[in-house]
Amino acid sequence: RGDPGFVDVFAKDAVIIAPSIPDIVGFGAIRAMYADMLRRNSMMVHFSTEEVAVAGDLAYEHGTYTIQISDRASGKVLQNAKNKHVHILKRQPDGSWKTWRLMVCSAEPAAAVH
Repeated sequence: RGDPGFVDVFAKDAVIIAPSIPDIVGFGAIRAMYADMLRRNSMMVHFSTEEVAVAGDLAYEHGTYTIQISDRASGKVLQNAKNKHVHILKRQPDGSWKTWRLMVCSAEPAAAVH
C-alpha cells in the first residue's frame, strides 16, 4: 500500500545482503531504500517459512518468498520472482525479536550457459 512501516521488523543495526548490490546497512538505510522503492512501485510479497531455530538471543528463519514489483504509474510488472531467504533475528533489550541480518538469493534455476 506504499507504507514502509513493515521495516519496523528490522533491528537498528540490521544488514540486508543481496546479490549484485552493496549491503544495505542500518535501519535508516533500509527504511530509505524501501520508502524510495514504494514511492515509484507497488510490491506484493508472500513468505513461506521452512525452518526456525532459536539459540539464546539469536534465531534464524529460512524459506522462500515470491515477490512481484510493479510500476505504480503504468502497472507494468518490473519483477516477478521466487527467492530464498535467511533471516537472523536478535532478541532486543525489551524481549522482542527483530531481523538483524537478512540474506536473499534467487530460487529460480540458473540460466543455461551456451
